[in-house]
Amino acid sequence: MTNEAIRDFEAVREVIENGENFLITTHANPDGDGIGSEIALYHYLESCGKKASIINCSSMPNNFEFLTTNHEVRKLDEDDSTAVFKEYDAAFVLDIGNYARLKEVGQLIEFHKIPTICIDHHPKEEDKFDHYFLDTGASATGELIYDLLKGLGADFTFSIANAIYSAIMADTGSFRFSNTTEKTHRIAAEMLELGVNPESVWSYIYGDIPPERISLQVEVMDKIQYDLDGKLAWVKVSKKMLERAGATSDQLEGFADYIRNIRGVKASVVLLELNDDLTKMSFRSKGDFDSNLFAKKFGGGGHKYASGARVTKGYKELIPEMLKEAKELMLITNQK
Repeated sequence: MTNEAIRDFEAVREVIENGENFLITTHANPDGDGIGSEIALYHYLESCGKKASIINCSSMPNNFEFLTTNHEVRKLDEDDSTAVFKEYDAAFVLDIGNYARLKEVGQLIEFHKIPTICIDHHPKEEDKFDHYFLDTGASATGELIYDLLKGLGADFTFSIANAIYSAIMADTGSFRFSNTTEKTHRIAAEMLELGVNPESVWSYIYGDIPPERISLQVEVMDKIQYDLDGKLAWVKVSKKMLERAGATSDQLEGFADYIRNIRGVKASVVLLELNDDLTKMSFRSKGDFDSNLFAKKFGGGGHKYASGARVTKGYKELIPEMLKEAKELMLITNQK
């Protein structure tokens, strides 16, 4: 796959120099890369004497609260009215992949015609932003934030370093996924030199598992189904399963990765029931199987080995379609 790079550095520098009040946001159900990147950029802008606000359409995952010092990350609420959004000089949209994933925040940005800067390592699928700092060859959006701040001559404080390290660590699967490069490790080493404690970061993100997640995992793992001679593993997670475990949907994070690691499996899918006619799909793969192509069949997208989609269909209609598309993609993959 050819890497795509649009690094409009001078335009981004000019936006920062000329603006005073900035919005920073990321996709719905933000992950560690989105949150860490937001916080690193926030601290840089504040250090420049600028005003910055992090507002997302979804709540912040509890396991990344350690990166905040003063509740910098907020969920959009009814108080974020026209009076708030019309004051922003520009909006930094991070790790987005698809503009629709901004939901209500994206609608407000468009309504108020706020100039936008996209910083991302997902492929550019639509021309929705005014400026881009995008590179699909980067391991994480956190890596691009590092490159941007380096170019701007930033002073890498501990808060910035901790956020960048956490973003990259989260999106590379603790530096074990195929997107991990020599540069990834060089950046991580530099962040450690600035005082980041890798054991502490790992413990906050992965080492504090609530009992409800374990209960959910037990039930989910018991319901895994296999197709295509064991090359596809998939599971549906209902609202009742979440209720029985006392768990929330964000506690499914990582389940698709876990299923992908089963011997013989080339692709995994977790289908989460959001309501009767809305399903969240998480795709993972390895080898030559392309999760991004799989997700695109359902209006989603992402990376080759990790993608997602939200589909306005229930299980009964969606599962046969998912199995059909998986079979076709597996045949194409085997022919390469």
